[in-house]
Amino acid sequence: MASSVRATNGGVDLALEELTGSPTASFGRQSRTIKRELKLPWVNIDALIAECYPNAASPGAYPGLSYLSVDTLDIKPFHPDPGDEVTISSGVAIYELAHASISYSILEYDSSDLLSRTFSIGGEVMTYPSKSLRWKGDTTILKGDSIAGGKIIPMIQHSITKHKVAGGSIPYSTMRSLIGHINSSAFDTGAANAAIGTVLYMGTEINFTFRSDGQKEYSLTNSFQERLAKQGAQSVGWNYFWRDDAWPGAAWEEIETTKGEPIYPSGNLNSLL
Repeated sequence: MASSVRATNGGVDLALEELTGSPTASFGRQSRTIKRELKLPWVNIDALIAECYPNAASPGAYPGLSYLSVDTLDIKPFHPDPGDEVTISSGVAIYELAHASISYSILEYDSSDLLSRTFSIGGEVMTYPSKSLRWKGDTTILKGDSIAGGKIIPMIQHSITKHKVAGGSIPYSTMRSLIGHINSSAFDTGAANAAIGTVLYMGTEINFTFRSDGQKEYSLTNSFQERLAKQGAQSVGWNYFWRDDAWPGAAWEEIETTKGEPIYPSGNLNSLL
């Protein structure tokens, strides 16, 4: 019989004792299960439950095997003697010791359920005025408004959802300060790094549900719009606009207000990931 064992990976000392014959394991092609029989003081039951099923987080993992997590937890009095007097507290029987049976298995979801990403690939239509165009092989600029060229500017809508978020860890002030900002450094899109100035933070949708234990469980969906316009090999960010009278010809150029301020200020959007 071993003493001072832990119920979960990184768990605290709850005066747990592993009973003889524990643990047992069962393995199949698509299943892994370990079951443990533990003895603990009755007063530590609530702490054990909180360790096995923490709020706004995945169930506790088996010590040393992070891919197995607590599935079920059964508790009963530890070999109660029918002749012993039962103590009643708050209308409920309590005992000196408890027998906990913990079953660990592979969760139906994995760690990716704590974060999910959606990519919506499309574009927006930009119209080139005729004075920005010419017929191929001709140096004469088109005149009049009879012809205008339409072009699709590639866009990717990034929706990044964090699940099982604790209410106290929602970065309200960071979200408020960065709304309408573009990325000041390379932005991790999950597939490749987006160039500086090409990703615009559109906002965040916050949802919560009441769980059966009365706790709130939040999810945050951050929305970013990536602009994939190019001028040669250069990425053209959100502060670039089409200039008809550019020399030596119409082109994308960065624009600012008369006070020298960018249309879209930059910020550390990676802090939202």
